[in-house]
Amino acid sequence: MSSLHSCPRVTLILPVYNGEAYLRPAIDSLLRQTFRDFELLIIDDGSTDGSAAIVASYADERIRFQRNARNFGLIATLNKGFELARGEFIARMDCDDISLPHRLERQLDYLACHPDVALVGSWFEKLQGRHSRVVKTPVDHAAIRFFLIFDNTFLHSSIMIRRSLLEQFNLRFDPAFPYAEDYELWVRISRYARVANIPEVLVQYRDHADNTSNRFRQAQNDTADRIRRVHLASLGLVPDDPTLRLHLAITNFRWQGQDADLIAARDWLEALRDVGRAVLGLPDALLLQSLDRYWYGVCGTRAQDGFRVWLLFQASALGRQAGFHWRCRLFLRCLLRRPIRQQGQS
Repeated sequence: MSSLHSCPRVTLILPVYNGEAYLRPAIDSLLRQTFRDFELLIIDDGSTDGSAAIVASYADERIRFQRNARNFGLIATLNKGFELARGEFIARMDCDDISLPHRLERQLDYLACHPDVALVGSWFEKLQGRHSRVVKTPVDHAAIRFFLIFDNTFLHSSIMIRRSLLEQFNLRFDPAFPYAEDYELWVRISRYARVANIPEVLVQYRDHADNTSNRFRQAQNDTADRIRRVHLASLGLVPDDPTLRLHLAITNFRWQGQDADLIAARDWLEALRDVGRAVLGLPDALLLQSLDRYWYGVCGTRAQDGFRVWLLFQASALGRQAGFHWRCRLFLRCLLRRPIRQQGQS
């Protein structure tokens, strides 16, 4: 199997490692794209199941199939894909996800209309068994750079990149950031060029037990914490060790502390708001709506102290202008003196 064109417009990189359970629907979703000038570069990373046989069953000449001599791991396989890609644009998808038929067409149209954007993703539908929900990621460059302080703002399976940017700056996935290598690369790219998400669902993401984020959650969180520290510095924030620990605890909803720590958390969140306003030019309304969930997460852990915590929450602009659902939930927690006990914001 080989591509019809020696220089297709898009290279779709699809790594596979023991992915037979979902591989066929993933490939089918790509071959049914309304935009057809692409090569589908499938790299089998030493699978021991029937993945290779599934790929071999396709006769579509747009498929390029490569097999690693052994299992080299995702980062090495992705970087190999970058080296082998022939398209002007590189798109990604995992072997257990689904691209909607117009995905490539929408992204190429967007990049044609926004020549300053080097990387574009999209909103996505998260499939969890019989249930699903739409995940609406930040859309604009400045908002994305701000939200990267807290977490990855791109679904890896949704992105499309200009290959010229990768070559110009020799950008590759860094093996020093295992299980969060995509997060680190997007942070780096956002410093070189503009990035964006299309506010439309273009990909379906399967959340299941074998996902990297589920199998290696703690290692992924540890790597992500290192990335957050680097990104904070790129925005002019170099927190000391206690403040960095505070930021990471707030971000991961693992905050614990006393009254003085509540004040420190409030001051740090307000400092982040000031950076978003001064460095990225984001409006206060967006920043306050973005930070309110974290301020709720902090105050919610002290809800056993009742309305004293509620009054502190409300004394900050973060609380006064928080979303109604966060204010209502904290009010009820303080009324019932029922603090948040576990990681999360339930």
